[in-house]
Amino acid sequence: MPIVGHSPISPSPRTEIRFDIPASGAANGPSSTYLIFFIPGNPGLIEYYHEYLERLYISLSSFTSPMENVSFELYGRSLRGFECGEESVKPDKMDDKTLELPLGLQDQISFVERTLSHTFHRLQHNSTKGASNVNVILIGHSLGTYISLEIIRRVREEMETASLRIAGAICLFPTVVDLAASPKGKKLKHFLHLQSLPILIPILCHLIKVIIILIPLRVLTLLIRLVLGFANDAARTTSSFLKSKNGVHQALYMAVDELRQMNHDAWDSEIWGATHPSPHPHPRPKLFFYYGQKDDWIADETRDALIKLRGRNHRNGNDDDWRPIMVIDKNRIPHDFCVNKHYSLLIAEKSAEWVVEIVDTIESAKGP
Repeated sequence: MPIVGHSPISPSPRTEIRFDIPASGAANGPSSTYLIFFIPGNPGLIEYYHEYLERLYISLSSFTSPMENVSFELYGRSLRGFECGEESVKPDKMDDKTLELPLGLQDQISFVERTLSHTFHRLQHNSTKGASNVNVILIGHSLGTYISLEIIRRVREEMETASLRIAGAICLFPTVVDLAASPKGKKLKHFLHLQSLPILIPILCHLIKVIIILIPLRVLTLLIRLVLGFANDAARTTSSFLKSKNGVHQALYMAVDELRQMNHDAWDSEIWGATHPSPHPHPRPKLFFYYGQKDDWIADETRDALIKLRGRNHRNGNDDDWRPIMVIDKNRIPHDFCVNKHYSLLIAEKSAEWVVEIVDTIESAKGP
């Protein structure tokens, strides 16, 4: 169970996490390799999702047919600007250009896209059967769902360099439309005016740092556990985030940009699906959406309208199987499920079911 990054007892959260699942029934190597690429929300620390990714790893490891000839890599990385410890002051090794922090939404999407490409080509190089044997499944949470759909759009527009195949995407508590109309979005609207006075955000961040720096890490972690009810690991990650060089500034800066940009349905049939075939050499990705029953980051009316417009209607039989599957949670799991171990395990189990469905569709299409 290889894990890349800091150990769980390190005071600095990991910047990346990786789990490898070898094929169990392939004598001459796997017939297919799947890169499950996870994209966090805001604040974009991958450490928040360790419990979720570990459980997803365990669940996928337990599946057999059609998985015995399939290998997986689960990979997740913090968004740029959320690195803690020494990594917060070093240039990122995957940057192919200088990115000045803090990053806006579009630069963050570009950074994630390059990270995905880097990871994909590393797997492609290691694969015994080349690029045609490597498939990508994106999993995003909150802001990560918007980034996922944008990356799919960008990849499918590049038909002449279509080696990267995205087979599916799983969107957890998606915030892809009308973020500002959500209960939390309405409360954050007053930050929009800070874009015309950008010096105020650094001043606010500096004031937060002055307060936080006076509180020892262990005391701050305890306070977060008591006040917010976070599990110990999530509380420690939050403490490190608050004390990091760039994290608070990056989170606030990007939140303002999210409210400004995430205001409408920005995607066409190449992402949402259609009855007519795609001109792209790869089939359209299978999409799955998991909505909260009560989510402060998406208005109920926004969610219900998107499900009605874009989601699969089971009353129509199989006539609209090309549409995304959209479900609403029945377990009252909160938007920030990742700070609670129990909720992380429940979401990981559901994610594993959808991963298997995506893999089964692709592997079955290959025939015997």
